Amino acid sequence: MSNTPREPLSQRDFRHNVALLVFTALTVIWSGAFPHDRKVWFMEITPVIMGVLLLVVTYKTYRFTRMSYLVVFIAAILIAIGGHYTFERVPFGIWAKEYFGSSRNHYDRAGHFMQGVFSALLIREMVLRRSGVRRGHWLFMLVSSSSLAIAAMFEFVEWFVAVTVGDGSQAYLATQGDEWDAHWDMLLAFIGSILSQWVFAPVQDKQLRERGLAQDK
Repeated sequence: MSNTPREPLSQRDFRHNVALLVFTALTVIWSGAFPHDRKVWFMEITPVIMGVLLLVVTYKTYRFTRMSYLVVFIAAILIAIGGHYTFERVPFGIWAKEYFGSSRNHYDRAGHFMQGVFSALLIREMVLRRSGVRRGHWLFMLVSSSSLAIAAMFEFVEWFVAVTVGDGSQAYLATQGDEWDAHWDMLLAFIGSILSQWVFAPVQDKQLRERGLAQDK
């Protein structure tokens, strides 16, 4: 996929996205400095690095909106923090667990919620820019179901990796003894995809119109 060649490279967008990239890179570097479990860190951070590199490599040919990049990098930072401590040991999650009297550290839930948020915005933007689907109920259903499918696929990948590596798999899966952990992860990703379309879609649409990429008003 590629943008129209007549689309100018906005310096405002470029500075915004470079700032996000630098901050994320610094977070990943910090994350890799003496992590709690190096193997778990590697498993958590590899998809982040691959995803960010893909966005960097394709930046000149297919640029997303600032809103889309923003939520992607927020999710990347959340995962980098989780990889450093392992999701079960993230300090903020431990504090929330003790404060609310929860039976588990829910920090990993935030990561899966953000997975739904950013996947929905990326899918929505690609569909609007490259297909005949217009804004409305069908777009909403297509984006939501696609985000849920990605969340389910990610659970399959987690399961495969955990079975393959063996040692350290429990820390990587972060189930914390919850037999319904995978179901919760997919549900929260699905909720994130729905809320992101309600909350962030107007901003995304505005940025698409600014770049002349909106196919319908």
